[in-house]
Amino acid sequence: MADGGWQMADGGWQKKRRSPSAICHLPSPHGAICASVRFMRTGLEVLLDHHLDHIRGKRVGFLANYASITSAFRFALDELLERGECRHITVFAPEHGFWGDAQYMAAIREDGWRRSERVTMVRSYDADNPRFLSPDPRAVADCDVLVADIQDVGARYYTYAASLLKLMGVAKDLGVPIIVCDRPNPIGGVLIEGPINFHEPYISFVGNLPVPNRHGMTIAELAILANDTMHFDCDLVTIPMEGWRRSMSWDETGLAWVPPSPNMPSPRAALLYPGTCFWEATNISEARGTTYPFDAFGAPWLDSFELSDRLNELQLEGVLFRPHVFTPTFQKHAKELCGGVWVHVTDAQKFRPVRAGLLALKVTRDINREKFAWRSSQYEFAHCAAIDALIRSSRYQLLVERGTIDDVREWFTTWEADERAFDSARPRISDYEQLATVSNIRTA
Repeated sequence: MADGGWQMADGGWQKKRRSPSAICHLPSPHGAICASVRFMRTGLEVLLDHHLDHIRGKRVGFLANYASITSAFRFALDELLERGECRHITVFAPEHGFWGDAQYMAAIREDGWRRSERVTMVRSYDADNPRFLSPDPRAVADCDVLVADIQDVGARYYTYAASLLKLMGVAKDLGVPIIVCDRPNPIGGVLIEGPINFHEPYISFVGNLPVPNRHGMTIAELAILANDTMHFDCDLVTIPMEGWRRSMSWDETGLAWVPPSPNMPSPRAALLYPGTCFWEATNISEARGTTYPFDAFGAPWLDSFELSDRLNELQLEGVLFRPHVFTPTFQKHAKELCGGVWVHVTDAQKFRPVRAGLLALKVTRDINREKFAWRSSQYEFAHCAAIDALIRSSRYQLLVERGTIDDVREWFTTWEADERAFDSARPRISDYEQLATVSNIRTA
C-alpha cells in the first residue's frame, strides 16, 4: 500500500510525513496474476481457501447481504458456517436489509437465516431512528471477530461503506478485530471525480469519508483509509482479491453481477450512479419504480425531445442522451407518464458521470424553473439540503438557480486540486497495480 505522503487537513489533502500503518494485509498465496488473465477471486474466496484460521470455531459478526456470494453462487454465510465451522454468526445487515428487499431509507426486517440456528440477523441500519445507524454494541461484544464482505459500487454516497465505518468504530471501542474481504470496484479503480470538502455540515451517512464522489477505491481500501487517515485504529485485517486490476471493467472480472441493492440492477447503472444519483435531491425521477433505475431520468412536465436536444448540445465526452418516456410504478411520479432521457455511455474512459450529472441537472431545471423543485424532506439523516450533502457544497445550488452553464463548468475547475491530491494520497493495495507483486503482511 502506498499513500503518497498526504494527510487530511481543513477538509482537503495536504502533504505530510507518515509513520507505518498498523494494518495487516494478508497476501495471496499465489502471487500476482498477469493482468491479461480474465479470472479473479474475491477476498471472500481467498479467506475461505487460505485464512480460515482467523474464524474457525469462533463467534463471528458478519457485515453482509444476499450479494455476498462466491463465484459459484454459494452464500458466504453458508460457506462460513460449513467450511469455517463458526460457532455462531451474527449478521449485520446494511441499508436495504440482508435480502435487499427494502427501498432506500426504508425500515428493514430482522429475518432469520432459516437454514441454521447458529445464525442471528440484526440491523446495522435503522431508517426509523437515525441514532441507530451503527450496529448494537451488545451484539458486537458477543463476537470474537468481525468479517465484512460487502459489494460497494464506487460512489461516495452508496451507504455500505458508511455502514462498514460504523462497524469499525464499534469494533475499535470494544477491541474486536475486523477482517475486510475485498471486492472489485465495479466502475474501475483508476478514474476519480468530485470535490472533497470533508467538514460540517456536509459529513453525513452519504459522506462520512474524505473521498470524492467517484473515489476509484475498493471497499478494503476505504477501510484502510478510514483506519489510517481518520484514526479509527482498529485491529484491521484486509484480504485482497486475486487477479483484479484497477483498469478492469466489471465484465473483465468474469464475475456475475448480483445487484447489491434493489435499484442497482447492472454495472451500467453503477457507472451512471455517481451522476444520476443527484436526481434524488430533486423532484425529477431517477427512474426508480422501473426496471432501469439510474439509466434514465424525467418528469411529467418534461418534453423528451427538447431535453435530449439540449443535453446533447453540451457535447459531453463519452455520453449521449436519447429521448425516453417511462411510467414509474412507485416513488416519485408513480403511475404518471414521465418525459425524459435515457443516458447512453459511449466511452467509459472519457465519460465523467459527476460532471455530466450536474450539468444535466442545471439544463433540466432551466427548461422549466417553475415546476422544478429541490428535495425538502430529510435525506439520509444529513443536516443540510440533500443536494448539498451529495456534492458537499452549497455553491452548486446557487449556481443552478442564479448562474449559467459556463458558471457550473468554471466551478468544476475548483475541484482539480482536490482530485490530484486525493489521487496521490489514496491508499492502494499493491496487488491491484498493473505491474504488481505480492503485497507483504504489514504490521505496526
